[in-house]
Amino acid sequence: MLVLFYLSYFMSQILSAQDFYQFAQVDYLKNVNIVFHEAGHTLFALFGDFLRTLGGSFLQVFVPLMLAAYFFIWRKEIFSGGVMLFWTGESIIDVGWYIADAQKTLLPLLGNPDGGRAGHDWHYFLNTIGVLDKTDAIAGVVYFFGIIIFILAFVPMILSVYKDFKNSKI
Repeated sequence: MLVLFYLSYFMSQILSAQDFYQFAQVDYLKNVNIVFHEAGHTLFALFGDFLRTLGGSFLQVFVPLMLAAYFFIWRKEIFSGGVMLFWTGESIIDVGWYIADAQKTLLPLLGNPDGGRAGHDWHYFLNTIGVLDKTDAIAGVVYFFGIIIFILAFVPMILSVYKDFKNSKI
């Protein structure tokens, strides 16, 4: 039950962030996400620049999603699956902030702490497919989808706590 309260607080901090810098200050998973993001670039490097660039954000979201599936399907641990789904939503929101910066390219990046187009995955990707001018709309859709996943993650966690409470002999 305490975990639910903590995750609710964590979610409120993330959703109340007005910009990436405020988001980065309250997002405790940001440093975990970056590990999988950078690993995605390495794993997809063999498939050319286009897929290598997408591989970062892809793996950053894919890892917690697969962990959610593992807990839900194979382990039948509904609460743990919900926590992993929560992480998935948070990771999608993180990608949304990154996409939102594709035109401005102001965010500090690994290897390029001053920001800039060099090394900005989403600037490269959206420019390559010719939709850089649609950055705000694309980021908005991704951010909204992340919020939905973020909130829906509470359903299995609450159901699990309710089931445990109902089955207890207290």
